[in-house]
Amino acid sequence: MILGGRYILLNIVTMGKNYIFKIILFCTIIITSLIGAQNAGDFQTAASGDWTNLNSWSQRDGSTWITPATNYPGQISGPYEITVLLAHTIAFRTTSTILHTGILNILGNLNLNVPGNGNPDSINLNTTEVNINGGSLNFIGTKVRLNLPSTTVIIITNNAAITASTCNNNNNTIYIGASTPFKTIFRGIV
Repeated sequence: MILGGRYILLNIVTMGKNYIFKIILFCTIIITSLIGAQNAGDFQTAASGDWTNLNSWSQRDGSTWITPATNYPGQISGPYEITVLLAHTIAFRTTSTILHTGILNILGNLNLNVPGNGNPDSINLNTTEVNINGGSLNFIGTKVRLNLPSTTVIIITNNAAITASTCNNNNNTIYIGASTPFKTIFRGIV
């Protein structure tokens, strides 16, 4: 390497130190690539908007994020990860069924804003994990039911919240499995 007209030689004193250096470098590269790695098919928000609006989403093609996405998360079944980024708000505005997906990360806001007739208005979200990490899951409709598979795990960390704008006689519910509500009423923040 030439720097300022002079040769700089990085010389590890012994072969043993050079070997250890290469192992540490290799492990560092592998660990770094595994932490926060995105896979082809993963989704992250590109902007605030509706869940079904393709312009709300970027989709990973393996090396880069493509905006707008070619489909919205859950439109096609797959093990991909979905992330609502910190500065974004995504809204469900209709009764929906989202096909099987991987982990749902909520760093921003996910609004269940279904303006239906409240009988209840159901959102079926087939995910393995809901990770609310500093963000919030907001029940905005008058009677919204979030249905999750019986094997779903909900993780709430870093001052995250599950909220309801209207607390109306236990009408906003999360069901994990067919018949058991996770929480029957939300008064402010859970």
